Amino acid sequence: MLPFLLAVVALLLTAAGLYIRSRHRFWSDRGIPCAPNPEFLFGHVRGQVTNKHAAYVNRELYQQFKARGEGFGGYSFFAVPAVIIVDPELVKTILVRDFAVFHDRGIYNNPKDDPLSGQLFLLEGLQWKILRQMLTPTFTSGRMKAMFGTIMDVAEEFRQFLVDSRERESVIEMKEVLASFTTDVIGTCAFGIECNTLKNPDSDFLKYGKKVFEQRMSTLFKFIFASLFKDLARKLGVKITDAGVEKFFLGLVRETVEFREKNNVMRNDFMNLLLQLKNKGRLVDQLDEADEVAARGLTMEELAAQCFVFFIAGYETSSTTMNFCLYELAKNPDIQEKLREDIEEAVASNGGRVTYDLVMGLHYLDNVVNETLRKYPPIESLNRVPTSDYTVPGTKHVLPKQTMITIPIYALHHDPDFYLDPDNFDPDRFLPEAAQARHPYAFIPFGEGPRNCIGMRFGLMQTKIGLITLLRNFRFSPSAKTPDKIAFDVKSFVLSPDGGNYLRYDKIRFIMALLELYLAIGVTLVLATAGCVFLFLDKKRSFWKDRNFPCTGRAKMIYGDYKNMNQTEHMQYINQRIYNEFKARKLPIGGTVLFLVPSTVVVDPDLIKAMLVKDFNFFHDRGVYNNPEVDPLTGHLFSLEGQAWRQLRAKLSPTFTSGKMKMMFSTILNVADDLKEFLWEKTESGSTELEMKNVLAGFTTDVIGSCAFGIECNSLRATQCRFREVSRKIFEQSVGQMLWMIVLMLFKGVATKLKLKATPAEVENFFTNMVQETIDHRERNNVQRSDFMNILIQMKNSTNLEEKLTLNEITAQSFIFFVAGFETSSTTMVNCLFELAMNPDIQEKLRAEIFKVCGEGDLTYESVSSVEYLNMVIDETLRKHPVVDSLLRTSTQPYNIPNTDLKIPKGTFVFIPVHALHHDPDYYPDPDRFDPERFNAENRASRHPFVYLPFGEGPRNCIGMRFGLMQTRVGLITVLRNFRVRPSSNTPERLVVNPKSGIPAPLGGIPLLIERI
Repeated sequence: MLPFLLAVVALLLTAAGLYIRSRHRFWSDRGIPCAPNPEFLFGHVRGQVTNKHAAYVNRELYQQFKARGEGFGGYSFFAVPAVIIVDPELVKTILVRDFAVFHDRGIYNNPKDDPLSGQLFLLEGLQWKILRQMLTPTFTSGRMKAMFGTIMDVAEEFRQFLVDSRERESVIEMKEVLASFTTDVIGTCAFGIECNTLKNPDSDFLKYGKKVFEQRMSTLFKFIFASLFKDLARKLGVKITDAGVEKFFLGLVRETVEFREKNNVMRNDFMNLLLQLKNKGRLVDQLDEADEVAARGLTMEELAAQCFVFFIAGYETSSTTMNFCLYELAKNPDIQEKLREDIEEAVASNGGRVTYDLVMGLHYLDNVVNETLRKYPPIESLNRVPTSDYTVPGTKHVLPKQTMITIPIYALHHDPDFYLDPDNFDPDRFLPEAAQARHPYAFIPFGEGPRNCIGMRFGLMQTKIGLITLLRNFRFSPSAKTPDKIAFDVKSFVLSPDGGNYLRYDKIRFIMALLELYLAIGVTLVLATAGCVFLFLDKKRSFWKDRNFPCTGRAKMIYGDYKNMNQTEHMQYINQRIYNEFKARKLPIGGTVLFLVPSTVVVDPDLIKAMLVKDFNFFHDRGVYNNPEVDPLTGHLFSLEGQAWRQLRAKLSPTFTSGKMKMMFSTILNVADDLKEFLWEKTESGSTELEMKNVLAGFTTDVIGSCAFGIECNSLRATQCRFREVSRKIFEQSVGQMLWMIVLMLFKGVATKLKLKATPAEVENFFTNMVQETIDHRERNNVQRSDFMNILIQMKNSTNLEEKLTLNEITAQSFIFFVAGFETSSTTMVNCLFELAMNPDIQEKLRAEIFKVCGEGDLTYESVSSVEYLNMVIDETLRKHPVVDSLLRTSTQPYNIPNTDLKIPKGTFVFIPVHALHHDPDYYPDPDRFDPERFNAENRASRHPFVYLPFGEGPRNCIGMRFGLMQTRVGLITVLRNFRVRPSSNTPERLVVNPKSGIPAPLGGIPLLIERI
């Protein structure tokens, strides 16, 4: 019998050995790049949990694959084949673009036998989706504001505790103290219980909280077994949660729920929200929904599981982040002082009150916290598993279903290609320009995509409140026991310091001294105001002279080089004169002063190309004031800057494809039929003089109204149209309005803090109400239309975060769609008809080609786009009468003009004078003559491509160019197929631009004779 048992054991050991070896060959057998030489038992993770933290193990793997130029690579997690991701673009693909394949973490959960594992972090598939939908409303900014006062109360107790402790000792171990603070916060916000762990360090909350994060080898191997053989583990009833932890949290939750329901207790905390979900399936201020989410409430076990994960996610991660942050601030006193001053200035300007909006609006604190999370991410890596076989984009490699995917956050955050000198603590890495220069998925402390950290807002709020409380009252410095470099606790799956963090802390008397300083500064400023204003104006006037930068040299004290602008002269003519002057001096660029704003006018088309395309990273912003938080209509694509613009451009680009244009084509044709019918009625008795500027403005208003809002404006016939009235307020600017815009642009930072608005209230109210009513009507009545609004509503309701739009974003885009599509297209058409009336031979040639290509039947998208001579006529119209006289850019960093010694300072306005370029006789001989042949293939090829810029160029060109050209072509074809246009006795000999118009629109009307063909 014994020999038989020994043989069986030997056979089982042999089989196990062969199995393990086959698992180690898993990736090499499939031709997938992998780490070499796995150890028999440990694979590639030897030392993990014993003497090396997983952060370092994964970083070594990451560096190994990156050095080989791989975007990902296979390795063995003990005996489990796994993949580590290196390429941040692939990280983005997994977390967002292909989220449908990677929505599960692959972590073992068994709510039946292990109730506390039925929490949002662990659940998979539909169970996760339903629970996420239920819980998402509990973490809105509104809910956070409701809990803000509760956290502030705990912070005050925390402050008093430290004040009392300071009387006894000057050095304190911050790890334990901060753990007590977050425990008290979570205990209060999640359970409504005053834990008071600061004074009672033996609290059960602390005891079991620490137990959760202790990672024993036996628990680790049980966890690996359960994750590897989930179905078997569930059948065997395997539990990962410690029995003591489970008993404590289930008992605590049950007692709390029973007490509240029995005594009808209501509190502004997380438990109260969960009770609403338990009893109603929704929060009391949510609308009723007849879906699976509202069909059932949370069970007691589900409620307990969410309280449990709320505790573990908010307790250790936030306390650890604050601990690491204070360590770095103690080691970097200059950063600590800068942050403290920034906090105190903000509090003083807020009347001495610390409010939710103030806490969340401290940008330097954001930078410090972000840099802490970069250097010490609480979760060192993200895990995902594909729910089906997955082909890695750009390769033929297939990752099998349920493969363990590791996204190494710590390694990404310490990659010197993304963060130079990654071990250095530098909050300026998170200044807007620095953050924009990096791949966005090289910083993911909270994950990304639909499965990012749901409690991110709460975690950041309690972290910031804790840090503000500490830094306003104490100064921190290293003690004799402070380590030079923090070592990580290898047994904790959260990145946590090994041992204590002993810091010296001293009370500070800062606020009164700061207030006294402000008072003294204020008196000084009042006395010096007159002199400062004069010096300021003079400094701006001589800005370029002082820098030996070529300029006009004629700038006046207030107007600069732009006197009479918006009064008697349009800006395009001023810029044309400046352009001609600089070109005569053979300068590629020259300095000007726009009122108080040092600006430049670019002359050389090669330099224009460099700015718009090659060096776009220096000139991606327009410098136009925007403040979407208080002025929602400024949050549109034309005004936004940096990452906000990039993200919105990426979202909106698919809405302007040729396919989407074809979808709206029939809507435009319907409005064109109304235009034809209107003109037909007006010419019933023969040739009739019509003011075509108003007629074509009515046409484009109806097009935009129909395509953007699904509204039949009928402005062709209506004597009064609300759309038209509002548009006049947008495009006709008084000198006061123009100066206000310049002030906002010049002092953007101050204007943003003061919450100043650029949009007139009447305009904002009109568009906000219009969009809200349109969306409400369509969603309530399930209205579907082939228009722009329908596309935006789809994006609003999308589950894909990369394309999702908020209501304010939709309103802003609808506003700019109207602004950009209404006046520009109508002005182009009226300018074109004026030129055709003055050049009948060109008109007849164009009409003949229209009939040849389009015939007399129905127009199609393809036929309209194929009238080549019409394209030439429109191009010549846009050359002679560009609807945007200049392109505006601002330098986001100092810029050296190529092949010169000249440098443009950061923040300088750059004008690219489109009108001046289009009227330069070196490029367009006899520029005032209307000649469509300038745009035949031969002539076009002979010119520099960047001397024709009606829609801009480069990544920030006009996104709506296709739509604008489509409605312009349809409008002109409709008129010219049915009518002949001629000058009348009232038609001006040449067009004069309205100096008060935001775009170069004709002054007064454009009367033309219209007659049927």
